Amino acid sequence: MKMSISFFIFLLLLNCQKDNSFIIIENEPEEQFSQLFMKTDKNSYLPAEKITFTVHNPTDSPAYFEFCGPNLIIWIDKNTDNEWTPFSGTICIAIYPILNRALLSADSLSSYARIDEPGLYRLHISYDWTDRPELSESLFSNEFQVMN
Repeated sequence: MKMSISFFIFLLLLNCQKDNSFIIIENEPEEQFSQLFMKTDKNSYLPAEKITFTVHNPTDSPAYFEFCGPNLIIWIDKNTDNEWTPFSGTICIAIYPILNRALLSADSLSSYARIDEPGLYRLHISYDWTDRPELSESLFSNEFQVMN
């Protein structure tokens, strides 16, 4: 019995070697905060063309986003001289309240924007992992072009 356990440990150690060094397996904490993502349906658009985007939540937790009535509040950033600057955003008229809504685990939501001016852009939304008045995290879409 003692011989078979020693042999088993020897085989285990032998299988853990790669290039004469041992592979160390560490349990790293999961980072749920970086797992949300937002993507546009295309990488280039014509001026005023509908830019459809989708936010995905593959995490095990709900994420909270700001809505103005039925509309997700988004910001549009423009790249000018290799620097991202605010370009436009959702205007919330007084008849709608600004409320946080949950995007549940393994769910997604889609919305759209339109941009008239050519340039390099990205979308930007605020979110948080708890339902509190001030959302503290930012999520950015992929970059996309609006071309003539």
